[in-house]
Amino acid sequence: MLLSLTLIAAGCNPAADVNLSQTGDMPEITKEGLVDETADGAVILYWAEGCSHCESVKFKIANARVGDKITIVQKEAYNNDENYREFFARLKYCQVPEYQMGVPMLWDGEHCYLGVEEIMKTLGERIADGG
Repeated sequence: MLLSLTLIAAGCNPAADVNLSQTGDMPEITKEGLVDETADGAVILYWAEGCSHCESVKFKIANARVGDKITIVQKEAYNNDENYREFFARLKYCQVPEYQMGVPMLWDGEHCYLGVEEIMKTLGERIADGG
C-alpha cells in the first residue's frame, strides 16, 4: 500500500523528475514576465498525465461547471516542454519550496495555489467575488 501511494505522489510532482540544477540558468523571474492569459481575469490550471490529484481537480471543475463562470486555461505541464518551463517559472516566482513543487497548480497571475482543496477553495472564492 505504501509503495502505491509513493508512486501516485511521484506522478504528481514533475519537478522531482528534473535536475533542478539545470534550471538555474533561467532568467530572473518577474511578475510582469509571467502575466499572460491571466490579464483578462482567467486562471491557468497546470496538470500532468497520470496525476490522480489533477484528474480530481479537473472532475470537480467540470462537475461544478466552474468553467462557465471563470475562464480556466488548462496546460499539461509534464509532457510539454514549453508548459513545463512556464509552470516551473511560476513556482519559482511564488517561491514554492522544491519539496512542494507539483501539480495540480493554479496560477491567477499573481499567486500559485497547490493541491485539490486549495485550488477548489480559491475557485469558489473567485466565483463568490464575481469571477
